[in-house]
Amino acid sequence: MADLYNPLTPAVLKAFQELHLAQKEIFQPYRQLALSVEKVVKSLQKRAQVTSQIQNALREQADQVQNALREQAKLLEQKHRRIAEELQRCGQQWIQAQPKRDREDREALQKWAELGWYCDPDMPWTALSQCARAIDKGDTREGIEAIREYFQEQLDTIEKKLATSYPHRRQVLHDAFNAHREGKYNLSVPVFLTQADGIWEEKFSTNLFSHKGREKAVNDDILQVKHGLFRSIYSLFLTPKPLWKSESERSSSFDELNRHQVLHGEVVNYGTEQNSLKVISFLSCLCWILSK
Repeated sequence: MADLYNPLTPAVLKAFQELHLAQKEIFQPYRQLALSVEKVVKSLQKRAQVTSQIQNALREQADQVQNALREQAKLLEQKHRRIAEELQRCGQQWIQAQPKRDREDREALQKWAELGWYCDPDMPWTALSQCARAIDKGDTREGIEAIREYFQEQLDTIEKKLATSYPHRRQVLHDAFNAHREGKYNLSVPVFLTQADGIWEEKFSTNLFSHKGREKAVNDDILQVKHGLFRSIYSLFLTPKPLWKSESERSSSFDELNRHQVLHGEVVNYGTEQNSLKVISFLSCLCWILSK
């Protein structure tokens, strides 16, 4: 038993204990650091997992959006195709109905011209048809009143348009319009008629109020146009109208405004607001078609 006794053992044990304590003190901070790092790593792993989930969710949403957009694109394409087909169908119907519209326009314009009125290009086109229908129903007074009010309201606009198109006639036209505004219709009517003469002469070198002159000028231009308002208005000049009817074309009961009767002094009862507005409507219409 004595052989087993070692006097160094307690000292060695003590030394080892001290060494252990020293190591513990030395490595304690590193252990804490390792634990902190481990926590950070675990946190990053958790965040990475969450990020991956978010990415997956966003990817799924993006796929859903793309699929929805593809479906919408298909629907829009179908709608566009239907709209294009409908537009094509409407266009074909419009083309097919053009001769009928031209005929209705000509008839309405003829009815207006027979009463001494002419179409203004700026007026609502439906007004022309409505007034023509009112005339057909016997409501001539109501239809004419609507036309008269329109041209009375458009005096400044029409004067400006004429002055812009024919600046060398500006002063004469201005004086005539002022005479109309002042109620001096005996002065305004003849001046407006002479200006219509001059405007036509400048364009065609023919007499507006001569049948042969109108026929020559109209035929040269109108044959180039097949349809539309332009042709319908121009066609008015090919038939006798109260404004330019010759003596042989006027009946004994004729009492409409007539250029020849006014300028040759055959009548003296032409000085009315309505007659002055009629010639203004004619000048406005003439200015438009000659500009085309």
